[in-house]
Amino acid sequence: MSCSCNDSNHTHDPHPSSGVDHENLFGVVDRPNVTSLNTDESVPPRDVIKEWDQRDDMDVSLHSDADEQLVLRVPFTASVKLKSVLVKGGLGEKAPRTLKIYANQFLDFGDLDNEPAPTQTIELVESSECIEYPVKIAKFNSSTHLTLFFADNFGADVTQIFFVGFKGSWTELKSEPVITTYEAFANPSDHKKIAGTQGGLNNLGS
Repeated sequence: MSCSCNDSNHTHDPHPSSGVDHENLFGVVDRPNVTSLNTDESVPPRDVIKEWDQRDDMDVSLHSDADEQLVLRVPFTASVKLKSVLVKGGLGEKAPRTLKIYANQFLDFGDLDNEPAPTQTIELVESSECIEYPVKIAKFNSSTHLTLFFADNFGADVTQIFFVGFKGSWTELKSEPVITTYEAFANPSDHKKIAGTQGGLNNLGS
């Protein structure tokens, strides 16, 4: 299916997209240090953050593991002024539904269980098309990393994501960032489902 990266109708400040992207932030994503939690280990999480001309590709996708929740943690090599997030979700009910974005915070499920206030929450469209979701730019100035928490989907046991992208502008960092090594893949037995999302809590973890 074609990926048009259309704007979502679920936002109050739509950001028009064009066939040629001049604001793609792919080049400043620190892809070797992209990590995920509660995802299938067969696919490195960085592989869904693709070049703009590969956004139609459906050969590679990221799946959640123990349940429908997954976390994607994305560092940048520059200071980013984020304008929008682009998501191409899975087919049918596997498409992610609720996305909570945390700017300049690398969170795990233990942190999320405390229900920290997200920088922005976006209700995603049930679609396997690539959809662009504008963010509140003032809240995403000087972002050096993001935590994307896909909290639920449209009813499937697992969530599937084909593409994640970012648009905005960037400036060089004034000093070298300190890079911390995070667990690339969470042990499903450590994953306790976050309260307040569809399906309630599961019994995984202690």
